[in-house]
Amino acid sequence: MRKPSGPSFEYELITIPESVDAPDAAGFLDYCDIRMRQRVEEAGERAISRTSAEVLGWFLADAGRVASFTWVIREGAELIGRAGLAIELDTAERVSPVVIEISSAYRGRGAGTEMARIIRDAATREGAGTLRVWSEHEAGSGVDAASGHGSIPRDDTARFILAQGFTLQQVYVRSELNLPECVAGMSAIRAEAERHTDGYRVEQFTLPLPRERVADFALMRERMSTDAPYGNLAVGEQVWDEQRVADWESIHHGDGWQTLITMAIDESSDRAVAINELGYREDSTEVSQGDTLVLAEHRGHRLGTLVKAAGVMGLHERAPHAVIITTENAAENVPMLAINDVLGFTPVKLSAAWDLTLN
Repeated sequence: MRKPSGPSFEYELITIPESVDAPDAAGFLDYCDIRMRQRVEEAGERAISRTSAEVLGWFLADAGRVASFTWVIREGAELIGRAGLAIELDTAERVSPVVIEISSAYRGRGAGTEMARIIRDAATREGAGTLRVWSEHEAGSGVDAASGHGSIPRDDTARFILAQGFTLQQVYVRSELNLPECVAGMSAIRAEAERHTDGYRVEQFTLPLPRERVADFALMRERMSTDAPYGNLAVGEQVWDEQRVADWESIHHGDGWQTLITMAIDESSDRAVAINELGYREDSTEVSQGDTLVLAEHRGHRLGTLVKAAGVMGLHERAPHAVIITTENAAENVPMLAINDVLGFTPVKLSAAWDLTLN
């Protein structure tokens, strides 16, 4: 289905195919094409390549839990943007992440504004509760987060999102660690943390998860939705079962991807109480840190420092080619930001989480 806008833009709602070779996959392949071109435009040589099969895997893994609506935007035969709406079906809040990306040469001509209107109409029709947008910014001030922690500059991106009616709820600090420069000091940092962690031990493994830790991983994922600081963001309590864990593993393991999991185990219960995730590729020097969490009832024992330092050390052993680890933390998460500082992370950018309540 294509919807014309004015004299030039088309907004095509595409089908998510069963495979990239399916007869109806053309629109999805266009989506993957413009997505990769935009990544290169934003990150240059640091852009991480994703195959169309990998991207399709993300959509298929969420089927049943998320109602996805995906568009490509064209001017004539030229792909100039993409957009998406993902309505969470398994939480009462029905939080719905939104993506609108217009290639830089085509911004300022109304394509993004019209796409935002189309998405709001679809979200209202489908019963979404809150729309969520993420954006990236250089350091600066001008728009303050409703959480009371952090500010971003009132740049073109912020002005566009504000014009659509969104409220800046939370600011995140994106930081990087240069692994070759910092790994030598990790042993001492871990040893100091271990002086405060009597009764806990570290377990570390790559995917697939050991069978005996699947339930622990599911618990940690559920508690990320309740124990992490979210300020005023609408966040629904998530439920993770074995199938959802398996779906997550299918995305983070294979096709050159691997994930290192570091857990702190409470020896009295033999259950995980802290976790750190590091995702890496065999052909890339870039590493992405996923969740880091210490369960609320086990905080105050340096477990966050322990799992993060152990994770860096384990990563260096398994992926000696890795150079940069990137992580993001809420501006109000002072304890975790302090840990990052000890480990050697340096702030490089800001991320912003915006909400627009519909129902």
